Amino acid sequence: KLFILALGMILFVDAFSQEDKRDNLNFIVESRLHYGLVIPFYDAIKYLVHDNARGIEILLGFPTYGKDYWDKLFRYPRVGAGYSCWDLGNKEVFGTAHALFGFFNAPVLTLRNKLTLNYQISFGASYITKPFDIDNNYLNRAIGSRGNVYFRIGIDSRFRVFPYTEITFESGFSHFSSGKFKSPNYGLNALTGSLGINYLFGDVKREKLQPELPPLSDRIHHSIVYAA
Repeated sequence: KLFILALGMILFVDAFSQEDKRDNLNFIVESRLHYGLVIPFYDAIKYLVHDNARGIEILLGFPTYGKDYWDKLFRYPRVGAGYSCWDLGNKEVFGTAHALFGFFNAPVLTLRNKLTLNYQISFGASYITKPFDIDNNYLNRAIGSRGNVYFRIGIDSRFRVFPYTEITFESGFSHFSSGKFKSPNYGLNALTGSLGINYLFGDVKREKLQPELPPLSDRIHHSIVYAA
């Protein structure tokens, strides 16, 4: 339902946007549906996983065009923020996970400005609706706190089907954990694939700048570290 709602919002906003205002906008709205496996790393929570992982993700991204030299260095990546909602295999025990995060999405390969292969790193905070509770939810040894860290790393491909519209295919690994700030904390992990659609608000033909990269010196550094 959220996926359909996000798609409807994209089409609604575009239908009422005017061409003379479009050039002033420069952002991307993307929605993704996730489905895959919950991966319990410990036997203590393996028997609690009764279903696959499902998720919905809404992203607000900003393409880069070479304003800073690192834009060119990372092949003009997209940066932004997002929200995701997850069902992690057992709603009665694990509850629902909500995550707010920032992301960095950079191209690895581009073919004719139509198809790109990219990697994405997302990092932020998550809220678990049913953490461990000695009286009401003692089976949840995976997550002991409502507030947790959210991390995801993935690889995606984007195919431009219309001048302002792209279809995305993605696979990645997600992790929810409190970093042992509160026990128990085995953590929850999911390996999922996703299908998404995004829409660019702005000038799709905007020219990318070619800033000069600073000279690189001392390519190799050495350090010795002692820790106890």
